[in-house]
Amino acid sequence: MDRKWIGFVLVGIVLLLGSMPVAAVEKTQLIQEVLDLSGVREQLAGMPGIMQQQISQGQNQMSPVVRQKLMEIVAETFDTDKMYRLVQEYNEANYQEAHLLAVRDWLKSALGRKVTEMEIQSSNPEALSEMMAFALELQQTPPSDQRKQLVQDFNEVYRLSEFLGQLLVASMKGALNMMQSLYPDNNPGMDHELLVEQLRRSMMPMIEQQMEIQVLFTYRHLSNEEFAAYVEQGRTESGKWYIGVNSAALVDALNQAIQDTLQRLIEAIERKEIQPQKI
Repeated sequence: MDRKWIGFVLVGIVLLLGSMPVAAVEKTQLIQEVLDLSGVREQLAGMPGIMQQQISQGQNQMSPVVRQKLMEIVAETFDTDKMYRLVQEYNEANYQEAHLLAVRDWLKSALGRKVTEMEIQSSNPEALSEMMAFALELQQTPPSDQRKQLVQDFNEVYRLSEFLGQLLVASMKGALNMMQSLYPDNNPGMDHELLVEQLRRSMMPMIEQQMEIQVLFTYRHLSNEEFAAYVEQGRTESGKWYIGVNSAALVDALNQAIQDTLQRLIEAIERKEIQPQKI
């Protein structure tokens, strides 16, 4: 190589290597900033407590030994850092800088900060008892037709029913696979896909009703105008992209936690720590 080119090549290599980590850091920093602004970590952190609270309420459905073991497993499998890392990795794989910048700007707005705080508060285990009391109040004072329409619009735009349906299917498939691995000779010809679909159809109306109460409760301090503006944010191109990416990311993260929980249950049963017929 002509010596006069060596300097250019070395400078080029230095510039290339120097620019790569900077770009990666900027990308990671932007994703982390948006996720932090949206309260993802805080909402994920509330998941173990919510799961444990729901398990503890199943007094008549499982023995105390099984209930205690399941609560211990959930505390480990619904790990905040692990789930957050999966969400972050999904965002990195689907990185769109322009959309993330637009979402970041909205999350920094007064309304963006307000709804994020509401979502964080409603994701705490302590909020469950408040929501139950709120549900009783709704029976006495139903929401207005305008509020009901906003909830319906919110569900359609933010795809809550789709999100919950995917988690429900993942949970049921995991449970069926667990029972199949424990009892391979039971119902060998059972069509799991058909059974899961039948269960999903039967359970979704109840889940959607619960979802409506959850939305009404979470955003109860938003005016109709603010609620409508939040819905419209989800209809923007950046909003639709963010909803799609992070709904899928959360489904993957929570599905992984569910599968890990079921696997740990299988291991506990195989070690005879708990009895499967008592689950």
